Amino acid sequence: MEIQDTLTDESVLAELGGRIKQIRIDRGITQTQLAEKANVSLSTIVRLESGSSVQMDSFIRIMRSLRLLGKFNGLVQEQELHPVKLLRTETKRKKRVSPKRQEKPPADSAWKWGDEK
Repeated sequence: MEIQDTLTDESVLAELGGRIKQIRIDRGITQTQLAEKANVSLSTIVRLESGSSVQMDSFIRIMRSLRLLGKFNGLVQEQELHPVKLLRTETKRKKRVSPKRQEKPPADSAWKWGDEK
């Protein structure tokens, strides 16, 4: 099945889990071996392959163990800025934060030294 925007989250998880399971099987790796190699629990592998949600860091460890981490480059490509745009954004970046200014007293009030009674 092709993963598309119209699929539900559950369908995407099930498809990804199934693909990872098939890759693991094709490589002759047991769930236990993958769990040990990825330093995750066996239940995490089972949940992932069954289409349940797992933590992102566990998913990354599993992908790294299967040598699939580089596939993310095609999934989420790095955004390149044109050098001129990059220069413009660098000059507009704030360098510090200054405190809020206090409100000025109303113009009709007379200024006083503070030692009058």
